[in-house]
Amino acid sequence: MRRPVVLVLSVRDYLHRPLIDLVRLRHGADTQIISMRAWRELDRWFLLRLLFFELPFRIGRIYTPSDLGGRLVRVIVDLAALLGIEVYVAPAHNHPYHRDQPIPLSRRYVDLHALQVVGGFARSSRIVINDPSMRAFFRELGYADRRLVDVPDWIARLFRRPLPTRYRFVFFTEVMQDIDPHTCDRNLQRIVHLLECGALPSLVVKFHPREPQEKIQEYRRAFAPWPQVSFIDLEAPSFDVINESDVIFASFSTALLEALWLGKQIVILDNPLYLNTMMRFYLDNPQRYHVYDVDDMALARFLEAPPTADRRLA
Repeated sequence: MRRPVVLVLSVRDYLHRPLIDLVRLRHGADTQIISMRAWRELDRWFLLRLLFFELPFRIGRIYTPSDLGGRLVRVIVDLAALLGIEVYVAPAHNHPYHRDQPIPLSRRYVDLHALQVVGGFARSSRIVINDPSMRAFFRELGYADRRLVDVPDWIARLFRRPLPTRYRFVFFTEVMQDIDPHTCDRNLQRIVHLLECGALPSLVVKFHPREPQEKIQEYRRAFAPWPQVSFIDLEAPSFDVINESDVIFASFSTALLEALWLGKQIVILDNPLYLNTMMRFYLDNPQRYHVYDVDDMALARFLEAPPTADRRLA
């Protein structure tokens, strides 16, 4: 009988410890865990032992975040599926609206964008569900209920930190390859307008880790007239920034969902692209606000008022 060893696969450091905590939350504190995260630093002998000994004979489950990166992860997950090992995917970003469907081999190992389709990792994979909105999203995408594993509020339980508030308002930028340049420009103009009308007495800008340097300079020039604007290191983990913030501004960044999961207020900038993502299933959340729903004065009142659990913002 296979011993209940769990393999934790994570590419990003900030997801590594929470994934291990999630395993212990579901399977007990004494669960044996093997973890891998820094692919380019892997010892090749350890990798060979993993593929030819650990996976076939010891590992009973695999936990991995949904934003898998690299072909090596795909190889490990595919091999696990062939061996009948349970694969649990923990959604960690704002998923695009892709239905659960097989992905041809030509895409699985050539087109890395195919990795964003959760159902393509392994047809037998299970999704760790955080809340009813997330469940509704994956059900509409075609995932059977037997593949949806409820762990209520697991994201907040593992990522929320009792940190003092350092930032009242934080603007998360988007990268050009994710949205068109015109939308980026409109988002920037909207934030500048809010500064001009006095709605933002302070503002912190959090650049995307893949933000091009020329775009960073453009943001810095645009915000130069306002001394109340400051900038956060683009490598700072978004969950850490959100834990220390009150209100998050973004267009369709994963930061919006992360903020909702952590109980923060969000302001969705004018961009219809988020309707094609998981965010659409959170639109009735009382903590959200659309900048185009009402006028600037109403937005200013929203930003000044303390959040309440039963208030509708749209």
